[in-house]
Amino acid sequence: MHLAINMDRVYHPSGFRAQAVMVKRKIVNRGAKRVLELGAGMGFNVLHLAEQLPEVEFVALDLMPAHVAAIRARAAELGLTNVTAVEASYEPIPAELGTFDVVFSVETLCYAVDLDAVAGAIARVLAPGGWFVMFDVFRNLPFEDFAPEMQRAVKLYEISMAVNNGFSNAPAWEAALTGAGMAIESCVDRSLEVLPGLCDLHRRTAPFVGDWKARLAVKAVPYLARNAVAGILGPYVYAQFELPAGRETGPLSYMRLSAFKR
Repeated sequence: MHLAINMDRVYHPSGFRAQAVMVKRKIVNRGAKRVLELGAGMGFNVLHLAEQLPEVEFVALDLMPAHVAAIRARAAELGLTNVTAVEASYEPIPAELGTFDVVFSVETLCYAVDLDAVAGAIARVLAPGGWFVMFDVFRNLPFEDFAPEMQRAVKLYEISMAVNNGFSNAPAWEAALTGAGMAIESCVDRSLEVLPGLCDLHRRTAPFVGDWKARLAVKAVPYLARNAVAGILGPYVYAQFELPAGRETGPLSYMRLSAFKR
């Protein structure tokens, strides 16, 4: 589920392009010639960037054959010759892809099993001075500070997002990246900027609780059930209304983490 970042904290669909806008800024500032997206999905971000930056070569990496086929088909429709879709995992990143000036990921590294191995793979394919940018959901620490019912809500939200091992935390990713020889530039919490979109999704999924026809549709199409659960719980797990003493955030945060290779 792709989250919209609305910098003015008012929901608008244009927020779904915010991650690509931020990545584009890095590409332009770096003067990047080769860019890799990890877990590119159906190509929402990489195809947009390839259209915007025709002089840059993009590689879209995804594990699912249907996603790779969709990217290739859409690139052909758009007449894009600067994007290549590759069917492969980022655990590890295939060495034959070469090196890149920018590597980015949007809501995919939450599925990583071995953070150190993935961070090492990213560092290996980054050219010296290259940038890595990730957008993802993280658990806030200490997780045990939150009420038991809120912890259960987070775990249910994680299952609805197919993050079966639970979201990692930002310090763990920072440690993995620095351990791979990279330097952290920043880790910016964008939870308040994704909250408007989460509230909009909450409003649209609420009927799945009370409408029998909607509940029947959920039973018939399992992914609707997962999306409905995520939509209903989203605003609460990112911005809990009654926070433990001394806390300013809910149990989950949406963050942009960026690092560069020395």
